[in-house]
Amino acid sequence: MIEIDKVESTPGCPNPFQVNVEVRGHGQISGLLTREILNGLNSRSVLLLPEESVVGFLPRAEAEALNELREIANGLDIKRLGRVAVLKEIVVGLFRKQRHYPMECVLVHRYGPVPGVLIETTAKSPIEPDAPLYLGIHLNFRDQEQPTKKLGFSSINLLHSLEYFPQLLFQRYFEDVGAIFDSIGGRADLSRTLWWAKWIETIIAESVNSKLVTIFPKSKRDGLQEQLARRRREEHPYQFLRAAYARYLCLHLVNILYECLGFWSSNKYRDHLLNFRAEYETFFPYETISGAFNNDPVLSDLERIFDALEDGLKGEPSDKLQVDLSSRQKWVTQICEFARFVWFLRTHGTPRNLEPSRTYDPTIANVFISSHHAVPVAKTVREELWTKTSDGRDSQPEVQLMYVREAAGTPFLGAIKGRIWLSDGLIAVIPASTQKFDATSADYKWIGEEALAALSLNKELLFRSPATSARHASYLAVDRGSKEFGGSDFWSHKSRRLEERSSGPCKEYN
Repeated sequence: MIEIDKVESTPGCPNPFQVNVEVRGHGQISGLLTREILNGLNSRSVLLLPEESVVGFLPRAEAEALNELREIANGLDIKRLGRVAVLKEIVVGLFRKQRHYPMECVLVHRYGPVPGVLIETTAKSPIEPDAPLYLGIHLNFRDQEQPTKKLGFSSINLLHSLEYFPQLLFQRYFEDVGAIFDSIGGRADLSRTLWWAKWIETIIAESVNSKLVTIFPKSKRDGLQEQLARRRREEHPYQFLRAAYARYLCLHLVNILYECLGFWSSNKYRDHLLNFRAEYETFFPYETISGAFNNDPVLSDLERIFDALEDGLKGEPSDKLQVDLSSRQKWVTQICEFARFVWFLRTHGTPRNLEPSRTYDPTIANVFISSHHAVPVAKTVREELWTKTSDGRDSQPEVQLMYVREAAGTPFLGAIKGRIWLSDGLIAVIPASTQKFDATSADYKWIGEEALAALSLNKELLFRSPATSARHASYLAVDRGSKEFGGSDFWSHKSRRLEERSSGPCKEYN
């Protein structure tokens, strides 16, 4: 057993499953919480680590177990098979009870299932506090030369390994995607958004599509490879259809996000979703596909998300994108929330009398105006900004002035969220007088909350106020528990903290 002093999610990382661990007497190690599928651990409570990261602190029994695994791998022809195929060969042997070593386990790696050594610790998982934390140590062949197989990838070995619990593999990958979607909507500035969106694309390409292309080949194959692919499809039809549909949906949402940021985007994933049943009739009977959508809760939820998004983008802007989910999978909920987020950007991200094309144009800066609309002085400042810049068109560089000034019925909170997120900066108008048109006194907590939201997203912030308004600065000491605005949970992401703005990047994805 390894003694652990501290476990925490890596600060600033969009994926909460990326954690740092303080090993007593050794120091800090970092890794990704993953799933273990041989021993039935039903949680993401295993810290995935390459063997070189644990050199120097493994107890004797654990070190001997790792050596036995290494000896099994060395007994296979790595130069002929390649390193990935060797790992898949051991995985299949473990599931078929043909290979054994102490503390054996099968870990979900980005390249699929890999054999490892499962080590107990004194800590609990930071994601699931009731679950014990384990260390999952896997082999690393990067230092070994493979002149005949540089990548070491074998479709045959992968197809054999996908016989066992493919749903848990895909669940781990989409849990990572869902967590990053959650972070983009909650605490990403422009640079982080692009980096994290590309990270999602990488996960889907390396971990999801690399499995699906062997199950759903684009061209017909003969021999054992085709037989194994057909057998896997027959064994796990719902799981592979679910992964294929989720892949298209996630990439479709990423492309909508790119469009809102003014980058080139593609409609091909939307087309795949619209024609999904017909496309996959090449591999399954119509009854199987229809049964999957009717009977698999996750697949049904994913289709509901896409259908609701389609309806929401076609019709008149409404106050919400309503989807009733039944699967109770957190990653499905996160994908649904991100669909709602990009729908808000598309439908409510631009004030109605402004041009969405200017909002999405990367050469035009979006500036959000935060002010109290019922205060005469604030109204005068806003009008001056519009008049002197011709609504931002005469400024250098050109800007678009964003605000929330719609009629009753507009989802104001969502509009504020989306427009601050799309903005490059925020001007907070703090007038000297708090008197409103009706002679009552104004409350500036909303301006403070909007300023806090801008700061949390790394937006530029400027307070525009007469010198005599210093006495009103106390309004900007934001009450983080404000019920009216949602307090610190304004963005519905409890992980958003200002200190994360200066945090470093994440470790390599595993």
